[in-house]
Amino acid sequence: MSESNHQENPALRMMEEGNFKGAQEALENSLLINKRVFGEQSSEAAEDCRNLGVLFFRTFKFELALDYFHQALSIDERIFGKNDPQVAVDLSNLANTLMENDELVQALSMAKRALMIDKTHYGEKSLETASALSSLGGILFRMDALNEALDAYQHSLTIQKIVYDQYHPELAITLSSIGNIKQKIQDFEGAIVDYKQALQIASESFGSSHRYCASLYQLIGSTYQESENPQKALEAFEKAYSIDQQAFQNNPHPALARDLNNLGVATESLNHWKEAIEYYHQAVTMLESLFSSHHPNVKGAKANLKRARLH
Repeated sequence: MSESNHQENPALRMMEEGNFKGAQEALENSLLINKRVFGEQSSEAAEDCRNLGVLFFRTFKFELALDYFHQALSIDERIFGKNDPQVAVDLSNLANTLMENDELVQALSMAKRALMIDKTHYGEKSLETASALSSLGGILFRMDALNEALDAYQHSLTIQKIVYDQYHPELAITLSSIGNIKQKIQDFEGAIVDYKQALQIASESFGSSHRYCASLYQLIGSTYQESENPQKALEAFEKAYSIDQQAFQNNPHPALARDLNNLGVATESLNHWKEAIEYYHQAVTMLESLFSSHHPNVKGAKANLKRARLH
């Protein structure tokens, strides 16, 4: 998601600080002024529209985000032409928002246009092209076009390995995405290799106790669980839980409840029923403190606990 990069823009500072209401008011006022001073079809107006789109995307108001991103695209195409890099930014913003809005066919069309522009302007082996390929891969993954998604991510990874050093975080993100695809097509061994490479990079980049490492341990654990290796799954889930415990200081959090539930699944698969029941019980207790009794996560954890107690 690309916004205008103006360090002196107070609205963007407010957005980064989480003051979305203040940022919205500032950006809307700026848009009115810029339209009056520079014109409805000015680059200044497009910039405000783009930033408002980012704001509404971040606050999950996707219809509003789409409206502003479309306005930015329309203005930029008039000013710069249909094949300008700024137009590619607008197209990428639209593609990401359409994907979140589950309008995948339109998202794919926008992402392909953005990729074509970036390839032409920046070159086949540029970071801009790598980023566009990753965005395209994400949409294709959502569409279950898994082979095409894998090709896009692997192409992106090839470029990233040329440009970045071996422990750059972007490599970990792309490897994780490739692992997701391999896990889905049941290439479990390949998925685990990719997840572990991502984990090594993330540990070097952020430190081994970073929460992103916990998420990668979760992925490793779930892959082992799917491939019927519950002992390895348990080891990975325990590492994830340890990191999350440290991060949240044992205060109730959905991530900790997920960890406990996963530990229950792995221990249940090992026929360690007493341990499984305890993990599930802790997960239920934590989830009930966070959500209503009708929440899907609460119902799921309770179902797991009930099943374990039958043995």
